Amino acid sequence: MMGFTGTGARRRLRIGALIAAIALAVTGLTLAGLAGAENQPSVRQKGYPPNPCNPDQSLYAKITKHPRKRTTSKRAVFKFKALFCSNSQEFTAANFKCKLDDADYRKCDSPKRYRHLRRGKHKFSVKPVARGFGPGKADSFRWTIKRG
Repeated sequence: MMGFTGTGARRRLRIGALIAAIALAVTGLTLAGLAGAENQPSVRQKGYPPNPCNPDQSLYAKITKHPRKRTTSKRAVFKFKALFCSNSQEFTAANFKCKLDDADYRKCDSPKRYRHLRRGKHKFSVKPVARGFGPGKADSFRWTIKRG
């Protein structure tokens, strides 16, 4: 019967710890992040913004392309992506729901294009939707179409 004592067991334990550390590094997680302390400045991983999510959220939307804040164009194109709340890594399997102004959220894809918009103030919102995850945090952008 083989036991867990001696040099071989210690070597397997060190290799297992090394594999776990590499897996955490590759995914961008830290032990502090796993413990829910990712928003603490002293333990947040360098290069990641503070966690923008509420405790019940796993994903958030990020608008990556939008019109100018003030424009004369009656067209608008938005690009966006879904990110994990825990480490800000992109989640490519998410679907999205978008809305413009006071309309209801409807299924959409990136890029989302609008034509024939009226002059005035507008607000575009997008949120990620994915099976097995709670409600995603929405991102929004406000802009104004002025006379041209």
